[in-house]
Amino acid sequence: MRYLIPLIALFLTSCNSNEREIQDHNDLEQISIDVSKSEEIMMSDFFDSIDYVTLKTPDSDVIGRIRKIVIQDDYMAFLDQAKNSIWIHTAEGEYVNEVAIPVGRGPGELEQIEDIVFTGNNEIHALGAFKIVVYKMDGEYQREVPFRFFIYRFTYDEDSELYIGYAANSLNDILDNTHSGKNLIVFNNKGEIVDSFLPIPEGRQELGYLVPNKFPTYNGETLFFPHLVDTVYTITSSGASPKYALDYDDYSVTDEVFARRSIYDNSEHSAFEFTENELWANDYVSNMTFFNETDAYIFFRIGVGRTQYNVIYDKNKKESKVGPMKFVNDMDFGFVPNIYASYDTALYSIIEAGDLIRQLNDLYENEPEKYAQPNTQNLVRLARSVSENNNPILQIATFKE
Repeated sequence: MRYLIPLIALFLTSCNSNEREIQDHNDLEQISIDVSKSEEIMMSDFFDSIDYVTLKTPDSDVIGRIRKIVIQDDYMAFLDQAKNSIWIHTAEGEYVNEVAIPVGRGPGELEQIEDIVFTGNNEIHALGAFKIVVYKMDGEYQREVPFRFFIYRFTYDEDSELYIGYAANSLNDILDNTHSGKNLIVFNNKGEIVDSFLPIPEGRQELGYLVPNKFPTYNGETLFFPHLVDTVYTITSSGASPKYALDYDDYSVTDEVFARRSIYDNSEHSAFEFTENELWANDYVSNMTFFNETDAYIFFRIGVGRTQYNVIYDKNKKESKVGPMKFVNDMDFGFVPNIYASYDTALYSIIEAGDLIRQLNDLYENEPEKYAQPNTQNLVRLARSVSENNNPILQIATFKE
């Protein structure tokens, strides 16, 4: 089994040009990140409001462990890996349906959902081991797409009706030389490869890091950020174009570091050794997660050594601010979760009801002056309407204009 670092707790438009590794980033928008200047990020400095929506379900159904949020104009889809389900709610948070994927290997079944896509025509495409199953939003099974190569995340180009799979730096040696060693594999609804691009750079082979959403969207574009490559791309089924170059200065992994990969083999154990000895031990930026773009800001998280940092980039001022992995919620002093998705001017997160209750109980006991604030009292009223075992709560943090 190839090496994949788990997420904790959690170019070019022609075939020939796709083979070229991008070296010159001078023509890209540069995002400079100075980790040495990390300081707490106060939510009131960037956000105008925080709203909460209790996700309701019928009868006694309870949402399990949400690992991904997909937002479109009218609906939201929540991937529940604990139940092998996709919950559909309206944009206002009202329950629509639960699309339960049967567990198994038969038609329409998956042993585990690895990723989902929610299309504009209200279809759910769910990725499992060597196949994708497609269901309508009302739960009606449509079809499945079998394939014989390794991908771990994916997106769907509705215009071309083609899938784009992310190989997570897997060399895919089972394929021919045309597509082996590419990070993005394009295939049709029969599972046939029609193109591939973004060759895996030297030294990154078989070094994977899985995050919930490798294909965030913004303003009608699909974005993509490879592991251990400091570039964010805009992609379609015909190719990828570099959009942002991330400059971590002394914390960027150099070509010399990746050259030392040759002294390690591609086994699971040695891949971990390389990450631990060459990246973590020297405090290089070794991963990026939760890349989300909005109208005025970009938010993402980076791992430096074994420490995680949040980054907010102001697109108008061309400035970034680096802080610890949790924002400081000085607006209503509620629980601060991980960020899952973005849409228009807001970031979307999920809070477990128990986490919210415990946070407010801690405030009540240790910081009564904050607990008594009007905004906090609004949150207290919400917390009193739920119990620890209730459904998760959707948090929507809207950026300032």
